[in-house]
Parts: sequence; structure tokens; C-alpha cells
Amino acid sequence: MMWLTYFYHGCRLLEDNEISALPDGIFQDLPRLRELNLENNQIAAIPDGIFYIPTLKMLNLEHNRLANIPFGTFAQITQPDTFVRVSTGNSLSCFPPSPTSITLSQLDAYLPACECPAGTYLESLNATNCTECTALCDQGEELCPAGSTSNGICRMCPAGTFGILYATCTPCPEGTYQHSLGSSSCLSCPEGQTTMKEGSTTIAQCLCSEGSSNAHGGTFALPGGQINGIGGATDSISKLSFPMSIAVYSSGEFAVIADTKSHSIKRVSVRNGSTQLLAGSGSAGYVEGYGSVAAFWEPSGVALSEDELFVYVSDTNNHRVRMIELQTGRTGLLAGSEDPDCPGTNKNLLDQECYGTESASPARPKMLFRPVGIAVQPHKGHVWVTEPDSDVTQLGCDGCPGRIRKISFPHVFGQIGNVSTVLIASSRSIAMSFDGTFALFTDNNIIKRLIISDNGQTSVLQEAHNISILAGNSHGYGEGAGTTASFALPSGLVVDPSGQWALIADTQNNRIRRLDLASSQTISIAGPGRLEDGLNTDGVGTMAKLNQPGGIALLPGAKIAVFADTGADSVRFLSVDSDLDYSVDMGWFSSCPPCLASTHSKVPGSDSCDVCELNTYSPAGASECTPCPRGAMCPDGIECALRNVNFTCQSHSSFVIRGVWTPGNTTGLYELVSCESGSERITAAETSDALQECRPCNLDTQYNLRPDVDPCIPCPRGLRCGGNTARRSLAPVPVVPGSVWGEEEVAGVGLIYRLLSCPAHYSVSLGTLEDGSLQECVVCGKGKECTGTNGTNCTVCTAAASCPCGSETRRRAPWCLHSLSECIPGVDRLPSLTSGHSV
Repeated sequence: MMWLTYFYHGCRLLEDNEISALPDGIFQDLPRLRELNLENNQIAAIPDGIFYIPTLKMLNLEHNRLANIPFGTFAQITQPDTFVRVSTGNSLSCFPPSPTSITLSQLDAYLPACECPAGTYLESLNATNCTECTALCDQGEELCPAGSTSNGICRMCPAGTFGILYATCTPCPEGTYQHSLGSSSCLSCPEGQTTMKEGSTTIAQCLCSEGSSNAHGGTFALPGGQINGIGGATDSISKLSFPMSIAVYSSGEFAVIADTKSHSIKRVSVRNGSTQLLAGSGSAGYVEGYGSVAAFWEPSGVALSEDELFVYVSDTNNHRVRMIELQTGRTGLLAGSEDPDCPGTNKNLLDQECYGTESASPARPKMLFRPVGIAVQPHKGHVWVTEPDSDVTQLGCDGCPGRIRKISFPHVFGQIGNVSTVLIASSRSIAMSFDGTFALFTDNNIIKRLIISDNGQTSVLQEAHNISILAGNSHGYGEGAGTTASFALPSGLVVDPSGQWALIADTQNNRIRRLDLASSQTISIAGPGRLEDGLNTDGVGTMAKLNQPGGIALLPGAKIAVFADTGADSVRFLSVDSDLDYSVDMGWFSSCPPCLASTHSKVPGSDSCDVCELNTYSPAGASECTPCPRGAMCPDGIECALRNVNFTCQSHSSFVIRGVWTPGNTTGLYELVSCESGSERITAAETSDALQECRPCNLDTQYNLRPDVDPCIPCPRGLRCGGNTARRSLAPVPVVPGSVWGEEEVAGVGLIYRLLSCPAHYSVSLGTLEDGSLQECVVCGKGKECTGTNGTNCTVCTAAASCPCGSETRRRAPWCLHSLSECIPGVDRLPSLTSGHSV
């Protein structure tokens, strides 16, 4: 201890030593110690109160083995501006709260302050331990959050946690999340989804669970809801009839549908499917009015105004564009004939006074002819409509060129707009970019782009050089870039908000396709289907069956599209990009299609399922592949038959695996439930899934009376289990003719053959083994015979039952003789049976 005397004058002689521990109170008898340099030692812990040195002005603990410093370590340093250096060369993660009288090194000051854990608090800077809190908080609050300095502090649980009464906040477990503060519970992820870790704060962290994948091109039906009617309608409003067009509110909460064959316009809740009639009587005609008083004739296009106060309607067979006030259901004329009788019962549909053509005499260019597609030009408010076959004087002209028209108007309800022709095209659909700089439109089976001039004052001549072909050439189906792609009457278009891609409802190909606007490459993301398939079927990619899809729109975020599956009389959703989820006021739709059989996904949020290796398989929805059971392997030893339909082998088409296999109730893995006669069933319960098989018994040495219960049992000595070897019969044949065998249950062995009796001159021998393998009919020995025809024991011969043989004869068989005729030539050297007698 004499080295401590050097501290009397503040000498620094303890650095660069091998000091590993500081004894308690080691510095308490040094009242004049001003500098203490313990740098470059092996100190790993600091005792409480060891630095209570009133004169200390400098303390250096750098380059030791300190991982933490206890609370209150520096609280007893009283000299102002005492300089403390600790962090450099140590592994501290925090620095204990210290009095303001000390000055920390830059690195020490950079470290966060050490805190008491949740549920405790630090009473003062002098406290060396955290004290447990004893107050109470409400649900959703945390008592004494980490870092508390007094009892009774209550704080709302942060997002990603929940709190119950009197407890601390707990992270939301996997598969749940919480986005709000002060919650007493967590919200579950949508069905089939989970989170990667605890403490998730948003539903966006919910990913498709293992065994499923994000839905690309996955479709799902609009959820059903209550039926709501306005204007006195009493029919089933929610039932759709050939819906051709759809428009979605910017909030994504509602969609407006042109329900063509019911001659009405409807609004449906995207969240729950509840349906409301906006306008339309349900019968064909032309009437302006409110709700069900108004009449339409096969309306085939709808578009919302930018302020979403009106919906514009292509009233196709009435040759008009009309508008509906969404708040009231009131209808009004925007473009087309003002004659209320056109083309009603008083006017023929072919009467040129009811529609406009530029070839008519006199010309009526401001009139319309069967408008179909419709769109609103952003920032301008102009309504664009397509007339697929407008430049005719009569209906039924196949291949006649059509027009794309623009309607400009002063945005006053009921005022007729100004109609102009933009270009010549046989178009059934038109879609505007979100910024209004270009439009996509169909021209027969071609997708084209029109660049819109800034002033919006367009004409045919001005716009001709601003049109380009993006994709398509002729009627048909084909994916590709530009003109290598083919379409069949596409009648639905929508452009994504970024202007980088578009979705196309390829109607007669029964597909939804995606078009990259930079490369003009197309790809099918849902469908096809066939009209003869009847109703639509939801699925992913080619598993989705569509029926003449028509109008299509994007929900906010552009991850999900909603489209009219026209031929199926329904509205459906489509996953465009990744996970199929969407929220309107916390009404979530989600779909994580399970991996198909013999595919799997190990990680939540997988974009695809991986195919299992050939020697493995998996049930649908698996997170991993399972080794093929031994009894289900194909002859090549590589392919698992459970992967294929009817458990066949692609490499050996005629091969059929043994036994009956069915999926398990809980795991979905195949279980061997039955085997054929002559084999034993090896079950998963006895061994493992991988060792299941129908193991054939050795026909020569084994048998099995109950293949689904018992193992192969050794054949008794008295039976030939191979039966007739030439015929390979499974029925055993007795070694001794006339022996009688039955069946008997033996515990621990199974159902065995049991020897019941033997013929004359044989005795029943059951042996000592429980499996009956030593059973046989044993020939009676010398001096014995088997009494009776079905005797079971050999008895000693009596004198009366025996007969002597002469000196030149011997017995024919090794048992007692019944007559001299049984003697044969030869010397009988058998011993006598009784005294004085010989056989």
C-alpha cells in the first residue's frame, strides 16, 4: 500500500499498469488527492463511493475494460470543473447522470444518459440503484417509462406497444401491429399475414405469411353488402347486369358503375359492397330527372368530374353525354340532341335528326353518335368521348372509322357543351394521364398515345403528328413489345399516377394486361378465361378466370385495380403490383394466395413460391418441402409420385405406388392409411413421414393377414408361405397334407396362423416362439403312433397294436405296425417296445 503515498502531492503513477480491481475505500484516506490517472489498466468494475475525494480535480479511466458505470459513481465529486475522462478505450453504451460540477470529455458527453428501466425510477443523482415504482396508471399507459426520475409518472404507450392496467407497455407480438398511442391492445394483421418482428407500428409491416406469396395478378370479388335504394327503387339494386365502365373516387371509398343492361348508374362502396342507385329507371328510354325517374338506354361509360360533384355518362343508344349531380341524383344533358323524343318511341333509331354525323346533310357535327368511352381531361375539365363507328348515316357499318370528340362547357349544370372532333379513330376506350399531358386510346385492336398540347385547343390536323402507336397490330393474342403484341377488342384503359404504365382490359381475350409506356412491352397479369366457363373465378395470374372484362380504374396507391368483369355481371379487384391490401377507414382487403402443392415460401412477404425439389413435395400453403416418403418414390429414386396427379411417375408412366395415401387432417402431409395383402404398413407414427411405405413381405418366408395393422410375420415351419411356387400363390400350403390351420390373435405379434391338428401318425408341435414360427406337424417317433385321424398327440404302441416282422423283413414306416402287410424285405433292427416282445 506504500504506492498510495505518491498521491499526497497528486502524482500520477498508476497509468500503464496491470491493475484489474480497485478495493473498496482505497482512496478515502487521501484528502489532498487532486489528479487520479488510472489509464491503460485492466479495471472492469468500479465499487460504489470509491471516488468520494473532496479535492479531486481530474479523473482518467480511459483504456480499461469498463462496460458500464454504476449510478452515483461521480455524484460525490464536489470540486467545481472536475475533469472526467472515461469512454475512450472502454465499451460504454451510456453515461450515468452526473452533477453539473464535473466536466466530461467530448466522447463522454456524446454518450446518451443511462436510464432506469421501465417500471423503476432514479430518486437522485446520489442514488446507486433504481427504485421500483408503486403508483397506478390507466390502461394504455406505462408506469414509469424508461428514464423516469420520480414515482408515479404515467405515459401513453408508444405506437407498436400496448398496455393493460397496472402494467408496463408490451411490444405487439408478431402478427399484430398498433399505429396509435395509448392503446390497450394490438390489431391483428389481415388473415394470412404476419409481421417479421414484434413491435410493428403499421399494417404495411404485415406481410404474407410463410407458405404464401404476394398476389401478382390476383383477383378477388367485391365484398357483398346491404342493398340501398334511392328515389323509391325497390328492386335488387346490388345485382349488376353487364356493367361496362367504372370510375373511382379519389379517396378510393366509392366506385361509380355504368350498369349497361339495367340502363342505370350505380354507386358501390369499395369497402363493403353496399350498392346505391344514382340514376336510372331500369328500363330503356330518355328522361331527365332525379334518381329512378331518369331513364338511360344502355349507358356504357362513366367518368367523375375533377371536383367529384358530378359523374358524366356516355348514354350510348341515346346518342348523348349526360351528367348526374352526385348529391341529389339529378340528371342533365351535356351533349347531343335536345329533342326529348330522340330516339324514343316517336323517333326511329336510324333517324338522322336524333344523332349527328359529319356526312349528313345538313351536317350536324355538334351531335353525337353512340358514344362509348369517356374521360375527363385534368386541369381543363373537358370531357372526351369516343364514338367507335360514328361517321356513318346508318347503323351496322362494320369497320367504319369512328371519332374521338371533346366537349367543352362552362361547368354549369344543364348547359349544353361545345363539341369538337379531335381525331379519327375507332375507339372504345380512352384514359387520361394524371397530369393531363397525354391520353391513351384504343383504335380497333391497337393502343395509341396522344400528346395533348398545353393550350388544349386541338384539332385533327394539329394532333395528327402527336399520335404514336404503343402496342398492337391486329385481332388476336400475343405478348410482346410494340406491334409484336396483339389484342382482341380492348375496351378498358387506365394510366397509373406516375405515367409509367397502364392497364388494359383485353376484352375478347378475357385478360387484364399491363403495358410499360417506355418500352411498349406488354404482360398478362390476370386471365384468361372462357365464356363457356360461366361465372368468373378468382385466382392469381392464369388461375383467375375473367369474362369479357371492360372498364378499369386504379384505387389510391395504384396497387389495386377495380374492374368491371362485364360478361360475369360483377365487379372485381385485381392486385397490380405486390401484396393485395387496401384500406378505407380501416376496412382492409387482403389476399395472400397460398403456395400451390409442391411449392413453398420460407420468408414472410415472399413475391413468389419456390418449387420443391423432385425428391420432395409439400401440401398447399407450405413453408418448407417435405422429403418424399420411401413408399412414394418413383423407380428412378429421384421423383416423388405424391407431386403428380393420381400419384403417377413422369419417368415411369405405368408405375403405381403401393397403398392408399391421404392428406393428414392437421399438417396436410400425406399419410399411408392402407396397404394391400402380402405387405406390412410402415406408418409415420412408428418411424417418420419419410419412412412410410407398404413393405412387401417375403413370399417364401413371411406372411401378413392384416397389412394395415400387423408387420410381416415369419412363416411357420409347417407352412409353405410361398404357396404354389410356380403360380406364386399368396395362400400358404401345409407341409404335411391334412394338417389343419386356423387364425389366432397374439398380443405383441398380431394375427398369426395357428396349427390346430395334424393327420394320423403326426403330432402337433407349437414350438416356444410367440410368433408361431416353430409350429409344425412332427412325425411320431419309434414305438409311437398318432391315434385317430385327427389326433394331436403320439401315443405309445401297445402289444395289441403292434405286429412283429420276420427276421428277413423290417417295418415300412417308423411307427408301430397294424398288420404283417406293412412289413417289407429287410432286417428290422428296431428295439422291442415291451418286455418279451419285439416289433
